[in-house]
Amino acid sequence: MFEYFVAVPRYVYLDNSTSLVIKADRYTPQICNELKAFSAYYGFCPYPVRPAEPRDKGAVEGAVKIVQQRITNRLAGMQFRSIEDVNESIQPLLEELNARRLTERLETRTQLHQEEVALMIPLPSLPYEFGLQEKMLKVRKDYLIRLNNRRFSVPYQYVGKNVRVLCWPHKNILRIYDVMTGKQIAEHYYDPWESGKIF
Repeated sequence: MFEYFVAVPRYVYLDNSTSLVIKADRYTPQICNELKAFSAYYGFCPYPVRPAEPRDKGAVEGAVKIVQQRITNRLAGMQFRSIEDVNESIQPLLEELNARRLTERLETRTQLHQEEVALMIPLPSLPYEFGLQEKMLKVRKDYLIRLNNRRFSVPYQYVGKNVRVLCWPHKNILRIYDVMTGKQIAEHYYDPWESGKIF
């Protein structure tokens, strides 16, 4: 969804799915740890709607109905061999829907999206990956940080300071960030299966 938007909304409303919301509650809902990590990575606030209150997401319910009428129903009866085939058939219908002028406004959905992107959070350079590791580590006197019995170099200016470390285990990438500015200060190859060595 974020890649399609080319940006991240500041709030994401959740429909109390049991895979995302561990405990649905009107005042203190609890979300799962993976969603917490996912939202922290992209910088949005996950907001579970109140249980049994469909009006909290009335606009979403209305949008689902429109998609069913203008896209899903038009594909009914067709056979697909892969998810790629499904997406290929949906794409032109979705573009057609987004180009239609809204009944209560002069703009189209595409035009509204272009206006809203400026207010949204930019996408990170790498997408979130399931199992993404994040740690705060202190840089040692030898300009290194230690992670899982492995050592990685950091610019000397950060000696004695904490840095933010993100590891994409499937892409074999480790990136180090300045805590104050959020700027990336180093990147290393990281294979979790390799024996410890200095990079």
